[in-house]
Amino acid sequence: MRLFSLVMVFYIIISVIVGALLVGFSLHLFELGEITTFINQAYFDYHSRITLGATGVVLVLIALLFAQATSDRHEREKTIAFNNPSGQVTITLYAVEDLIRKIGHEMPQIKEMRPDVVATKKRGLQVRIRLILRTATNIPEFTAHLQELVRTRMQETLGIEDQITVKIHIAKILSQQEKTRKNKEETDSSVQEDIQVPFPRR
Repeated sequence: MRLFSLVMVFYIIISVIVGALLVGFSLHLFELGEITTFINQAYFDYHSRITLGATGVVLVLIALLFAQATSDRHEREKTIAFNNPSGQVTITLYAVEDLIRKIGHEMPQIKEMRPDVVATKKRGLQVRIRLILRTATNIPEFTAHLQELVRTRMQETLGIEDQITVKIHIAKILSQQEKTRKNKEETDSSVQEDIQVPFPRR
């Protein structure tokens, strides 16, 4: 984590310097003769070429370290881990989201559930759930029950003691007219699939 922060600070400094040079060049703050002299010296002078080459190698190595640190950090954020007596166990967040999705299949009030799980060291597991309900219901009571069910099921199944925060966003509540229309569309679709058109005889 410390290496990642140092690399980020270094790249911010380099970006500021390069950006300032480009702005200065576009505003003609540098004399063309000075730029030509600097380029000629850097190109023909042996020590200048060694310095520029070494700087380029360092920048390439730092870029590779930055890419590796970013990849490792991104990979860690996709999994949660706990230690067993026989070794470490890792679980992907996709598996956790699938577990939450199965809870939604058990509840008839839910038409569609889209969970999103984020793991952080400071805040533990953060679960965001987007819902489409089949019918109107007592939303405070229903969401409190769903939050407790998700939290309990995750703790029992995963065996983790981290803090679990469950946030719910209800995107839509289907009305009776919408449910009737959707059922009719599904019925018409199934009827069309059952219709078979015979091939004409030759």
